[in-house]
Amino acid sequence: ENWVLYRAQRSYYAGLLAAGVQVYESHADYNHSKLILVDERYVCLGSPNLDWRSAELNFELAIVAMRSPAIAEASALFDARLAKAAAVTDAPSPSLVDGVCRLASPLL
Repeated sequence: ENWVLYRAQRSYYAGLLAAGVQVYESHADYNHSKLILVDERYVCLGSPNLDWRSAELNFELAIVAMRSPAIAEASALFDARLAKAAAVTDAPSPSLVDGVCRLASPLL
């Protein structure tokens, strides 16, 4: 696991939790791919982050499917991984280390 990446992501938990976002951590099954499911009608699967760097500099790709058997498969995969993940209910106390790692977020 990438220690800097983990500490950088933790620095965002307080804001996400305060906004009502449910946060889960999965340490055993690290996977860099991204999966977005929308209302069991759309799926987006690929490697890019949701930022300009991924789109313009890293040449990362994603596929979007609508009304496809891939949606059910992606949903089942998400549910299986979520079942093994741990819910984050309290934001970690802010630390200097997390803040410094957060500065590297645009590059991670």
